[in-house]
Amino acid sequence: MAVTLDYLLDRSEKKLVGVHGYVREKAIELVKKAYSQGINIAVTQGLRTYAEQDALYAQGRSRPGVVVTNARGGYSIHNFGLAFDIAVFDNNKNPIWTGSAYDKLGKLGISIGLSWGGAWKTFKDKPHYEYTFGLSLSQLRAGKKPPAYNGSTTPTVPTTPTTPTTPSTPSTPTSSVLRFGSRGDAVKKLQENLNKLGYSVGTVDSIFGAKTEQALKRFQSANSLTSDGIAGTSTLAKIETLLTVTDKPTKFVAPPKFTDKTAFFKYMLPYAQRAAKGTDIPFEVCLGQWAQESGYGKSSLCQTGNNFGGITYTSNADFKIGGFAGFYTIDNFITEYIRVMNLSYYDAVRKATTIEATCVALAKSPYSATDPTYGNNILKILTDNNLSGLVATTPTTPTVPTNPTTPTIPTNPTTPTTPTPTTPSTDITTLGDVYSFQVEIISDINIFKTSKLDVISGVLRKGTLVNINGYNSNVYSLKTGGYINRNYAKSITSTISTGTLTLVLENSFKALLKSMKLNGSLNISSDGTVAGSITVGGVDLAVLKQYLDTNKWTYTVG
Repeated sequence: MAVTLDYLLDRSEKKLVGVHGYVREKAIELVKKAYSQGINIAVTQGLRTYAEQDALYAQGRSRPGVVVTNARGGYSIHNFGLAFDIAVFDNNKNPIWTGSAYDKLGKLGISIGLSWGGAWKTFKDKPHYEYTFGLSLSQLRAGKKPPAYNGSTTPTVPTTPTTPTTPSTPSTPTSSVLRFGSRGDAVKKLQENLNKLGYSVGTVDSIFGAKTEQALKRFQSANSLTSDGIAGTSTLAKIETLLTVTDKPTKFVAPPKFTDKTAFFKYMLPYAQRAAKGTDIPFEVCLGQWAQESGYGKSSLCQTGNNFGGITYTSNADFKIGGFAGFYTIDNFITEYIRVMNLSYYDAVRKATTIEATCVALAKSPYSATDPTYGNNILKILTDNNLSGLVATTPTTPTVPTNPTTPTIPTNPTTPTTPTPTTPSTDITTLGDVYSFQVEIISDINIFKTSKLDVISGVLRKGTLVNINGYNSNVYSLKTGGYINRNYAKSITSTISTGTLTLVLENSFKALLKSMKLNGSLNISSDGTVAGSITVGGVDLAVLKQYLDTNKWTYTVG
């Protein structure tokens, strides 16, 4: 089973209660960055009381177990809310306490400004991270406190730390701006309002955590606001406006009559992009679903049992809010579409990582169509009409013509989002399963049926991890079938560690690095034995493994 980022963030936030806001912010950042690199981590320990510290110190001494700390109560940065511990989890949500991932994470933590326990000269503690604002343990024990957390990502160490005014528990900033780490009644109101508007934050707990931040970003994207996850004046005003709107449309405005499928797609594209920003559902799927349900714009908006977007009407209260049986305008429909698609019934649809998976999830969702071919039908519309090739300028809200017989159809370029190499090589070097490697997609791109990158068969979304089993100078061959432009894929690195190297093998190792133009290191253990290590990814990883296997080297991949 796949471990989701939401699961890791939820688990982490529960352990970060009482931790200084800035340190909590950095912990969440580390979890997110690790996840983007294919490593599942969660915080396992945050604030630790003196009594808890003493109990931990006793482990391996006066109590059963192994020694895990040299710090008594009051002598650990954990006791002051400025440290946290993490664990790596496998895909079954089981913790893994050893392995090279901890070293990769250490470098990642240091890169975002944290101090890492794995870099300590004695008693290395690889799961441990801290940020002390320049304050020593003796200063903290003497009562000096770190600067107040106000949501800033650039904290300032007070020049006179001897007279701190910061309470030990982070509080809500005095300004009207709410952001990650904020707490109190203002956050509670924000969470309640977002839930009312359909942007679920989960449980209303008065704590601005990862779920609230993600919900706020979806709201901002859907309403043409800067999607930064910060509730400032503009965002809060927009929320209040939407909650107090009383002048809902009362007159039906029929959609324009479209001359063909292309006219329908071009007209609805800005609406689909607006819906995509507010729901995290690919705009292509929105367009495909609307085409399927409306017969490419032929059906009316006002139908008792169905509507322009294909969400079946039900007496369920969540859907009935706002009268989700039919709409007076397309704008009215889009607003409700975004709200409804953010309800929990569509969690699987929003979290799907590929267009194909989104279509499957949409067909299975409890309040959508029950036709088993529904998802395939939408996917066929998407591919047959090359919807991923539709490109529009910054999405705006088009105006429905008052005279539906003379609609204004906005023009949009049809150039695909993925540029095709001018002279691609079609000779693919096949790697097979043994030497396949993983890459991360860095931008939404098309999947093609052939290595010429000429016939689109699907789409990969930004951030998707895929396995590669073939390549040439321009193209990667997907293990699951199809081809992509390799310029839009970032290699995921692994560390190759050799077995013990004799003097002859040591020289061969150096020659190998030189010939492949790679950086590596020789590691000498306490008994004098020598081993090599190379951190590498992509085609270089495949070529290196082939060389080592051909020459019968002993090695591990971590």
